Amino acid sequence: MTNSVLYWNCCGGMASKIDSIKMIINDYQPDVFFIGESELKKDTPLDWFKIKGYEIIPSLNYSNSKARLVVYHKSNLKVKIIHPKIQGLELIRLNMGKINVVGMYRPFLSRANLSFRAELEALLKEVDSLSNEELIICGDLNVNWIKDNAEKRILLSFMDNKSLVQPVKKATWRRTVTTNDKTDLRTSILDLVFHNTGAAVSVEDQWTSDHSLIKIQVDLSLQRNVVHRRKHWTRDWKKYDLNNVQEFISEKTKNHINEQDLDTFVLGIQTEVQKIFCPLRRVRTARPSDIVTNTVEKLKKKRKRLLYQYNKNPNQTNILEKVNQLNVKIKNAIKDERKRIIDTKLKSPMPRLSGMKLNNYRD
Repeated sequence: MTNSVLYWNCCGGMASKIDSIKMIINDYQPDVFFIGESELKKDTPLDWFKIKGYEIIPSLNYSNSKARLVVYHKSNLKVKIIHPKIQGLELIRLNMGKINVVGMYRPFLSRANLSFRAELEALLKEVDSLSNEELIICGDLNVNWIKDNAEKRILLSFMDNKSLVQPVKKATWRRTVTTNDKTDLRTSILDLVFHNTGAAVSVEDQWTSDHSLIKIQVDLSLQRNVVHRRKHWTRDWKKYDLNNVQEFISEKTKNHINEQDLDTFVLGIQTEVQKIFCPLRRVRTARPSDIVTNTVEKLKKKRKRLLYQYNKNPNQTNILEKVNQLNVKIKNAIKDERKRIIDTKLKSPMPRLSGMKLNNYRD
């Protein structure tokens, strides 16, 4: 299975680029997404940047001043987050069993009270012990790979020692600079990838940042958290009708019965009424807060039958239109049931003893 790791220097802070971040996640559905120059201040709630289906992890600097590196990863992945030992470094390591995926960002002004070159060496030292494991490192280290300089030689030496490759050859940073009424387009390879896997790396320009999006396709052999579905019994009321019930009871009681047998007899009728007109049905849910109603289950079964027909004959494109219509109906039915449950609990004289937390039913 091919998985994807993305790295993007959003340039200017993720608060102003959250729409672009959501679009990238929606388009690529990455398993891991590092964002450099995120500028996430400590007093900014993480809830503002949450995306459905993903966990957001800022660097340790978020607790002190501001995080300049953030990572999103899919919520269902088994991931161990490891932060650097030196306070101030912008580095987040994700241990995923056999492979380590590391995101780095080195700004011009260090928060670790290190020189520009010393901070680069400190970042590399954080992953020095991972030489015998599969490793992917991605990030903007502010080292122009096009030029030959001392910091590039440090990275080349690191690559040789760890048997890593750096496949990014295309410019990842572009900016127009005007000097003496002359405008030039300056380019650099600042966003780099180092790995010892069979990853395929590509670069995609982004119009909302002067840095490109780095895409890494690789088999991560990820372990995913298993969703344990629970079985519930629910009363199916779709056959229940008062006229039918009255007719059924009348039929059962047309013969005279002894008074001492009346209670047992009526209870037996009541049991038969439930079995016939509102039988128990078994449904599966992933979470205790899942909405279970006969309307929703009926729509889901109808959708399941349509998808089965489509799998047998994919040329029937009209089936997909019907499935989309059912998806809307299911969503609306769940929303109406959530509102009904909340209204019922609020009208209760003792809502706290209702047995359900209202927070579980928020839209």
